[in-house]
Amino acid sequence: MKSFLLGSQEVVLLVVRLGLAAVMVLHGWRHLADPGVSAQVERLTQAGLFEPKIMTWAAIVLELGGGVLLALGALTRLVAAAFVAEFVMTILWLHWSQGFFASQGGWEYAGVLALVGLVLVAYGGGAVSIDRLFRRPGPAGSTR
Repeated sequence: MKSFLLGSQEVVLLVVRLGLAAVMVLHGWRHLADPGVSAQVERLTQAGLFEPKIMTWAAIVLELGGGVLLALGALTRLVAAAFVAEFVMTILWLHWSQGFFASQGGWEYAGVLALVGLVLVAYGGGAVSIDRLFRRPGPAGSTR
């Protein structure tokens, strides 16, 4: 039973990691293509954020590059932590005042993405990841 649970945990981590990676790459691509960088910069400008052009490009690079790294399972905890930070800031700066529901501009969607990222921060990329190749072995008998 224990080996089944560990195996299913590895499958879940893979699916969660690949799912978040796909969402982030598509999210970053959308900022580039539709509605485009200028629309995102304008949105951040209207929200009164500091250096909206830099913040827009930082988000695009994180989402595209970080999404690819997540798909590979490389630097999973670090990239996931960056996503958590990005979405917590997004919630506080853009969505909180709009309420909960994403359909009304609220923080629902960003909150779910932050929580998914938090799972990967806590548990890493799983057995099917590049990270696993560079992990030091734990004490005898551990599943580290």
